[in-house]
Amino acid sequence: MDSKKIGKVIAKRRKEKGMTQGELAERLSVSNKTISKWETGAGLPDISILVDLASVLDISVDDLLKGKENKVQNILYEKNFLIKKKYYKKYLRDHYFESKAYWLFNFIGIMFILGGFAFLPLQQYIHHYVDILGKSFIVLGIILILFPFIQIFFKSNTFKEREVFYTFKDNGMIYQEDEEEIFYSFPQFKRINYKDFILLKKDQKILFVDLNDLDQLENDIKETKIKKSSFLISLFTSVIGCSLLVLQLGYLVILKRFEFEYIHSMNQIIFNLIILCCFFINYCLIKKKKIKIQYALIGCLVFVVISIFGFQYFQKDEEISSFSSNLKNRAVLKYDDNDHRLDIYHYTYLCFARKSDTVSTEIKGYHGKWLTNDCYVFTYNNEENQKKVYVSTFGDRGDGISYFNIFPTLQGEWFNKNNGETKTYLKENAGQLTLKIKNKTQYFDADETKQNGTIALTLSKDEEAQYIIALDENCILNEDNLLDKNGTIQIYNLQKDSSVTLYCGTYKEDKKEQEEIDNDYRKQAKELVNKMVAYLKKDSTLPDFDDRESLFKVPSSSNDFYVVTRDAYFHSLKLFKQDEAQETGQIKQIKVLAGDINDFYVEMTYTSTITYLGETETMDITYHYRIKKGKDCYLVAFVGYRVPGDIGLVKCDPVIEKDVSTNEDYAYSVGGQ
Repeated sequence: MDSKKIGKVIAKRRKEKGMTQGELAERLSVSNKTISKWETGAGLPDISILVDLASVLDISVDDLLKGKENKVQNILYEKNFLIKKKYYKKYLRDHYFESKAYWLFNFIGIMFILGGFAFLPLQQYIHHYVDILGKSFIVLGIILILFPFIQIFFKSNTFKEREVFYTFKDNGMIYQEDEEEIFYSFPQFKRINYKDFILLKKDQKILFVDLNDLDQLENDIKETKIKKSSFLISLFTSVIGCSLLVLQLGYLVILKRFEFEYIHSMNQIIFNLIILCCFFINYCLIKKKKIKIQYALIGCLVFVVISIFGFQYFQKDEEISSFSSNLKNRAVLKYDDNDHRLDIYHYTYLCFARKSDTVSTEIKGYHGKWLTNDCYVFTYNNEENQKKVYVSTFGDRGDGISYFNIFPTLQGEWFNKNNGETKTYLKENAGQLTLKIKNKTQYFDADETKQNGTIALTLSKDEEAQYIIALDENCILNEDNLLDKNGTIQIYNLQKDSSVTLYCGTYKEDKKEQEEIDNDYRKQAKELVNKMVAYLKKDSTLPDFDDRESLFKVPSSSNDFYVVTRDAYFHSLKLFKQDEAQETGQIKQIKVLAGDINDFYVEMTYTSTITYLGETETMDITYHYRIKKGKDCYLVAFVGYRVPGDIGLVKCDPVIEKDVSTNEDYAYSVGGQ
């Protein structure tokens, strides 16, 4: 090879192309000095750059090495081709994933959508427009994902169809587009066959060729299939890895401070393993390691699965997790068999939950059941083989602001029918529940019931739970603070693990039926008053009186309506209040509606603040009492709604009333032991 001849050819062809040494050097990614050495014959082009050099100078490699000045090659074929809009659109659709910018748009878009859905459940804990922020993230994420397709739509629709010309030569082709003619050597390109055309591609450069010319290309350029798998795997693993990483950081920085825990304790380790696997796969893709990606995926999956089974084997806690049928609520419990401790978690967020209660007990067997979509019943046998129950409620049947007692709202009759025959019957009457199942009738006083939120009521006998009454989601309070007639309730038999739906048979709009109900309540009121008279007549000091929430004795010798009413309420708190709950309050107003100091009907309104298991709730409550005077004591009866507590008394006109809302003698604090 004559280096001087080769140099002269390079210099001449460069000048004919109108290029400076610097421009040629830039196109070949070499220095100006290197071009100068070639042209002066002081050096020869490296073999790795010969093909690109010949392509730029529009000369064959053979002629360049022989130092021939003519650029004419053996023309084999010449033709023109019209690049249609649909061809360009097809190319854009199939190759958008090769753009790093599009990958980034998809990645950020998916992360925004996942972040938006993660924000939405926070609305129940943070009421600062979190739902709006979450929805905004989702919309923004969708826009980012759609952006590449929107760009493809505009590019393809604004594309102007044009004709190109090309000539095949021994080892390449001259391609003329937009009046610019360039020689391309075949080894530079990859070939992709379409139904109507052939696409030659090198990096960002694309050439459209007629499908009829496949015979001229298939021996020189190997066919390449469109591979989206690397793009999709990279995007998928990046999203999974980064999402779990953000989740872990959010837990450590924020949720852990609010005493949230992983619902499944081994999740934290499993998530870390998945993050490592995702980053490893992306590393292989970026570095283009010679490893089959399917083998890497299978290996990572096997690694994670083995780890899961291994952690389950060594895990000491038994974890119970159950979703309601509408998937809106989740019950979470954990039992430590070594410490004999049952932890109940009430607030759940994604894969986290916050503990709300702990029960020290040994569990020999358990069963969980959703009575409604927001009432979960967990039954278990303790170390003495007694059946115990824990009821978790996740909703509300009131206005969502104030607490209310379920017991009095059940006033009336509830039943279900099977083939016209009443199988289950429930009735609330004068502070007592009558439950009849087939031929068995049971009675439950108020002190044999335990309220669970504003949704459920547990009925017990001898401190063992027997039934759960759950208000269905169609139960709402009417203006009279009673359950609407269209509501239904569930009676769950804990012994038989079966539930039945009861319908309200009271409070119809039939005036005649309403009159009958009023007569029934009037009868109850008379029976109550007669019972009180009988107790006092037998012995006005009421020695060894059996106190219950509906009727109890208050030691007092006062002749002041307001003092007696206050003492009655304060005494009931001492008798019946649970120690676990801390309650503070202030009596606001007392109204004597009928009678005199020996026998009177009174209405009392007070504000109560109850703290239980770390949660505090404040509410206004109104009570009605019928109070009869004995010797150095009073007999007090709690009067339920609609019962005429003033029966047999002369109404006070005007009503005798007193505002005691600022009087510290009418404030109280109980419980919290």
